[in-house]
Amino acid sequence: MLHNIELFPEHHSIREKKLSEKPFIHPTALVHKSKIGSWTEIGMNSIIIESVFDDFSYEAGNVQIIYCDLYNHLFSSGKKGKTQGIAYIKPTYVDAKEAVHAIIQSNGIPVLAHPALNDNYDAIPELVDAGLTGLELKHSKHTLKDENKILEYAHKYNLMTTGGSDYHGFYGESCEMLGNNNPGIDCINTLKNKQGSMLPCLFMTTHFILSIIQI
Repeated sequence: MLHNIELFPEHHSIREKKLSEKPFIHPTALVHKSKIGSWTEIGMNSIIIESVFDDFSYEAGNVQIIYCDLYNHLFSSGKKGKTQGIAYIKPTYVDAKEAVHAIIQSNGIPVLAHPALNDNYDAIPELVDAGLTGLELKHSKHTLKDENKILEYAHKYNLMTTGGSDYHGFYGESCEMLGNNNPGIDCINTLKNKQGSMLPCLFMTTHFILSIIQI
């Protein structure tokens, strides 16, 4: 369980070191606008700003972690008026139709990732011909208008809809928690039916098997 720490120590009482559901933060540490998990320790003379430590984390002390500023300085794509990061490299992707074929050959389920964000609706008919199975519907940045449009395409081309948190770890410009935007049990059952007898075994070990492509 993550605990929102707006400012430490001013707004949090100093307590005796004892790991518990409430995180231990050393009295000499500064924590600002961060999320700190249970059974977690933040060591002495640390500066933690706009960062996340999940449950059962240990930070030994004498470190400075100002994640969002550093991330943007290095890797920002330069969108929305921001300065492009000094280490940013524009990603390249394989051809979408080739990706669909590769996923199918690997016994996967090809699903187009967040079409509203990429505004690639025009590519859907061609990808359907290549074997596209579904569209990502539930996403933290999809609006209700986006979802309605995605549902229209899903119904038109008989595609399943999926969703999820788009969890990339506690990095980047926002922190979307693992498990958010649950697509529901119907989505899970559809995946099981499409994947056949293989999925239940995989599902037990990795929780969710799903191939997603971007273009």
